[in-house]
Amino acid sequence: MSDICQVYESAILGEEKGEKTICLDEMTGIQSLERKAPGRPMSQGKIQGREFEYIRHGTQTLIASFDVAKGQVICSTVGNTRTEADYLGLAEKVKKRKKCGLGKYGLKKHR
Repeated sequence: MSDICQVYESAILGEEKGEKTICLDEMTGIQSLERKAPGRPMSQGKIQGREFEYIRHGTQTLIASFDVAKGQVICSTVGNTRTEADYLGLAEKVKKRKKCGLGKYGLKKHR
């Protein structure tokens, strides 16, 4: 974990030298929900009402790439699966957009 923190700390210095520090990460098990009815509109002095009943549509996986120094998401994908092909597909998109090499610093999950 300390190695990852050091990489993040050096991202700004690297940016000044023209280097990019990009993080690819995933978040699994995101519930895909749909509200059964539309919410009530806002009115003066009241917040928007939100329907509490919902329909479940399973779970989704978000895989995103993040420019560490700028604090911006470069690109992301949401899908039903979390396979090597999904991860590598996003990595290739990043590589084409940013014209950079990719390295993976660790396989352990961190949140």
